[in-house]
Amino acid sequence: MCLTFITMLLGSSIVLMVPKKFDPGLAWRTLEEKRPNVVVGVGDTQFLMMIEAFDKGEYNTDSLVAFVSAGMPLSPRIRKMMLERVPNAFFIDWYGATENAYALFHVYIKETKDEPTSFKRSAITEVFDERGMPVPPGVEGELAQCGGSSSREYYKDPEKTSEIRIRYDGKSWVLMGDRAKIDEKGYISIVGRGSDVINTGGIKVWPKEVEETISKHQKVNDCAVVGVPDEKWGEAVVAVVQCENKETMSEEEVTDWCRGKMAGYKIPKHVIFNEIVKTEAGKTWSKVMKDMATEKLGR
Repeated sequence: MCLTFITMLLGSSIVLMVPKKFDPGLAWRTLEEKRPNVVVGVGDTQFLMMIEAFDKGEYNTDSLVAFVSAGMPLSPRIRKMMLERVPNAFFIDWYGATENAYALFHVYIKETKDEPTSFKRSAITEVFDERGMPVPPGVEGELAQCGGSSSREYYKDPEKTSEIRIRYDGKSWVLMGDRAKIDEKGYISIVGRGSDVINTGGIKVWPKEVEETISKHQKVNDCAVVGVPDEKWGEAVVAVVQCENKETMSEEEVTDWCRGKMAGYKIPKHVIFNEIVKTEAGKTWSKVMKDMATEKLGR
């Protein structure tokens, strides 16, 4: 979206692919026909699909100047594979959030394609500890942004808005939901999610919505939805289901129940049947459930 606006302001052309599902072969054929200078994709998921399609055919990539990735983390391995196939291009890794469209970016060329993923700290980014104070270099905290294109609030949700906003140095900061570190040179590296939201293929899935839908099934006693590492999607939506006493269910029963009640990308890719572990306060212990699901799936 951001790059589309910039491109329009420059008076340049924009090529949009309209199939309901991403077709990597069509992407390469469109690239040959329309000859764009920049290709925008979503993290490892789309670029890995493009790499696999590229290796099955022969495509003219002379027009390409840059690849841009946004929406989900891009691993150095996938970046390297892409630049090896299209050596005349460079790579821009763009980090942001829906609540803060403009945040951080880093440019990689073929000589630096093996470097770890990191972003140069900007004047409107900071990493805070649990007390709302900036952390020193090398210490993990939560990434936040002030100014720029920060959203004012979540629509009709003041409670959620208050959870992601803090004040420091007379400014209002929006917490990005990611854990990060800053090194001595001022580069920020993302170390993991700080919230329960699942990023699958660059799209956010809030566990609560999926949990509420599954829990309405008469055979379900309790449910926990977590994200586990996935080579293709970055994170896969996984449902841990605890059935009512003496009831049994199959994985297909759970996924079939979800169809038509939510978007397809929110439907769990895996279902695990297990007791839901709770904290002393009676809340689902998300970390324990995530670790258990990750181990059972061998990730």
